[in-house]
Amino acid sequence: MRDDCNTFPDCSVVHSRPCTIVRCVACFAGAVASPPDPGLALALFHRLWSHRWHSLQQHATALVLAWAAVAAVGCGKSPPPAPAPVQPTSQRQAALGRDSAAMDEALRGLLDAFRDKFRCNSVSGCPSQEALRQFGWQARPFIEQVFQSAPTQATYRSRAVWLLASLRDPLARGTLRSALRDRDPDVRGYAAWGLALLREPDYAQWVAPLLDEPLHPWTAPGHLSALWGLGYLGDAAAQRAFLQGASTLATHPMAGPAMVWAATLCTPAGNPAGLEPVALAGDASEATGCPALLAQISRNPGFLPRRAALRALAIAPTPSSAHALAAATSDPVHSLRELALQALAQLAGDGVTRTSAEWQAWAQAVSTRAP
Repeated sequence: MRDDCNTFPDCSVVHSRPCTIVRCVACFAGAVASPPDPGLALALFHRLWSHRWHSLQQHATALVLAWAAVAAVGCGKSPPPAPAPVQPTSQRQAALGRDSAAMDEALRGLLDAFRDKFRCNSVSGCPSQEALRQFGWQARPFIEQVFQSAPTQATYRSRAVWLLASLRDPLARGTLRSALRDRDPDVRGYAAWGLALLREPDYAQWVAPLLDEPLHPWTAPGHLSALWGLGYLGDAAAQRAFLQGASTLATHPMAGPAMVWAATLCTPAGNPAGLEPVALAGDASEATGCPALLAQISRNPGFLPRRAALRALAIAPTPSSAHALAAATSDPVHSLRELALQALAQLAGDGVTRTSAEWQAWAQAVSTRAP
């Protein structure tokens, strides 16, 4: 028998020499093995049956050698299974479902947007800032590098310290301690806040220089953050001093940035930024707590302080905040009016559409009935 084995390409690799009966028998055995190939088996059987063997001994020898070839070579075996997917071996890989280099590249892209003042600013927002917070401790070394390499006048420099503090990563303590001595009051304030969140053991000693600073509209962030941090750690006198100090600057035209930060520190827990309120600063019915301070800040001449205060009040509107929200329905900025109207509609819960004057009358009545 002198046929080319390429006649049955599924059964063997290409051979340069003519195929022998042994090879065809081996291919026949492979064709009926798993997975079966009936068409190939029938064609090979026909060739074997029609072949004129010289002797029965040759037939028997061919069969023995064929089965040996099947066992040794594995003619007709199925292709190897596909490799199992590689499971993430680290939290970094699990975050993006890719390798560690992809994580680093994603962080670099977000940090580029974070440094771009047109894509990240206090007016239009900063989507990359929240995205970076989602990376948690993975982002810390990158953010530290951004802060340490930032030019002195860079707008993102203080924001980087806020972002670093919001991660609550204990490994950021060193950078935050150094930032307490920075020339920028916003940087000092965010650093003091971050160390309070980390419950720095010697917090009072670290922030003592900030408390020595005068409560000036331009330097207030550091001073207020130090008081807030002491109050957060349980100092009731510091809590009252924070509220009183912020109240004296609530409507000051030059204290806009400080009041934005004071409103943020008074934001109730559960807000999207995940910030914590001043501990024991007074509940919603108290006239001296954070709700009263936010109501004052909502009357600040600056847009940003008013927006920060109204956003804080709108998270969980209460009868004691109804008057401030009703007053904001006549705000000259459309977005702030809409924010106040939505909060009041949520508080009223009756689905009634009211004018600004009607809302103020309604708020007066609600405030009078509030305990």
